[in-house]
Amino acid sequence: MEKYSGRIFDNHFHLNPGSDFVNAVRIFRRSGGTSLNITNLPMHDTIDEYYQRLYDETVRMAKIVESETGVETLVTIGPYPFDYFFFESAGTDPVSIMQKGFDLAARYVEDGKADAIGEIGFPHVPQQEAVMQRFWEMLDYAMNVAHDAGSPIVIHTFDLSCKDYERIEKLADSHGSIAVVKHHARPADLSCMTRIVRSVPASRSAVRESLAISRDFLLETDFINDPVDMNKFLPPDSVPKRAQMIIQENEDGPEILNRIFNTLPESVYARLRERRL
Repeated sequence: MEKYSGRIFDNHFHLNPGSDFVNAVRIFRRSGGTSLNITNLPMHDTIDEYYQRLYDETVRMAKIVESETGVETLVTIGPYPFDYFFFESAGTDPVSIMQKGFDLAARYVEDGKADAIGEIGFPHVPQQEAVMQRFWEMLDYAMNVAHDAGSPIVIHTFDLSCKDYERIEKLADSHGSIAVVKHHARPADLSCMTRIVRSVPASRSAVRESLAISRDFLLETDFINDPVDMNKFLPPDSVPKRAQMIIQENEDGPEILNRIFNTLPESVYARLRERRL
């Protein structure tokens, strides 16, 4: 890629043990990708030692792809919001189990096995007020755990207004210094004045809309490694291809990429600062 030879980082990428996850990462690498944030993909099989098994499998796959492809990997683990309904349907207390999941994720970060707690937060579809209140309480709990572990968090939410961003930022501030990343942010979210880092889907339209507003965002595919539809949501090589597009369409393309792939992610993830490419 002309004029830029640094990191190409996809901030939100899932691996599926039931699919050819190594080949998916090779596709990313062949297009110029260098770095991935591997986020756990919910299993929703049995509740026995659910988070232990999920986290261990995510760490295992990240190590395999790093070893076999040379792609730099981060690991993000944590209770997915829809786990709540999985545990509820099993007749258990979802809040208690998910809080233990936050605690375990924090220990993995402290032990150097993971780099962030996520994707945590709220369902992206409407819920009753009483249910939403439980999610706010769990986010408060997770932020306290993250602060104590020195961990950033990656949040999954409904579409946020600027007031919603303000509320989440205030909650984070109540626990001290916590880096918060909003997964699947809309380009319009970049107009909100907030310290929350926004991670935007790497579609052509979203990248162009985002750059018309700001240079302060991350890029992601939310690739889910579906064994039937490899390109569900976005193909695995979307981020490196959007990097090429940014170079082609912007005179300050290298500066934009340096901001998106180096400066901003290094402000969130300690391992990227330590491994600076």
